[in-house]
Amino acid sequence: MEPRVSKDGERLPGPRLISMKVHPHRRINSDSYTLLTMAWGQFVDHDITATAQAKGINDSGISCCHKELLNNTSLKHPECLEILIPEDDVFFRSKNMTCMEFSRSATAPRCTFGPREQFNQNTHFLDGSVIYGSTEDEANNLRTRSDGLLKTQVTVDGRQLLSPSLDKNDSCNTEQQLKWNQHCFGLLQSIDTTGKSVHFEQLRKYFFSPFALYDPDTIGNLIRGQVSQMSSAVDPYFTTQVTNRLFQTSGKGYGLDLVSINIQRGRDHGIPSYTRWRMMCGLKRVENFTDLKNDMHRESLKEIEEIYRYK
Repeated sequence: MEPRVSKDGERLPGPRLISMKVHPHRRINSDSYTLLTMAWGQFVDHDITATAQAKGINDSGISCCHKELLNNTSLKHPECLEILIPEDDVFFRSKNMTCMEFSRSATAPRCTFGPREQFNQNTHFLDGSVIYGSTEDEANNLRTRSDGLLKTQVTVDGRQLLSPSLDKNDSCNTEQQLKWNQHCFGLLQSIDTTGKSVHFEQLRKYFFSPFALYDPDTIGNLIRGQVSQMSSAVDPYFTTQVTNRLFQTSGKGYGLDLVSINIQRGRDHGIPSYTRWRMMCGLKRVENFTDLKNDMHRESLKEIEEIYRYK
């Protein structure tokens, strides 16, 4: 089943265009929530959802943005749903990017014909599966089988950290850190014990790079920072750390765009349009953009009207 299209039968506006126009970078602090709320929300999210990705031959990743594929669409993998970069995208175009990699979610196996469905790799309960595992094999690998304890790693200064990943090819471990016996395991402002020394790091520094947690002071400093630094307000704005540099790795000048990925994933999964979805929540049917003026951010609605005017 193909992702839905607009009323005129054409493709919906590009996810990156929507991300740029509707969800720009602007910092407005929350009046009541700190970054610890955000961190807890991420923890809960990873406890209940883990979408499986479509794979190529021998469980390989799928490439969708190679120049040859873009020039000849007949060569593309059928699971490709790449995100095109608009010509006026100042950030990604400056990196010579015209396309962002995106492959569809793996389909859930079924015995009869029907709509495409996806499956969840996690148990969908709030059961701590992000800690204890969602399968019997994961659970067995994480346990010591003694006194109900989980496996941990002990640092040189005697602290216990989560069990390390020993897979050299897990996209997180690096040869340099492995030489120091430092492995990935499974995040900004940090404040020292005096509460006076405040240090800020950009979020992208911690993508796939938890090695600073081996330092004896880092965990405490980060927690103090998270309970002190106010979170962003609930609004349409996103930091460029997640719209331009998501999962950016060392030596690379850009990452991915979380907003674009979420929009494309929603289309991939067949999520209904907003105007239909809101009716399921008991809201009235929308006939025009004016009907949304009391429900949506004014600037965002203006951009949405411009983007979707003919869709």
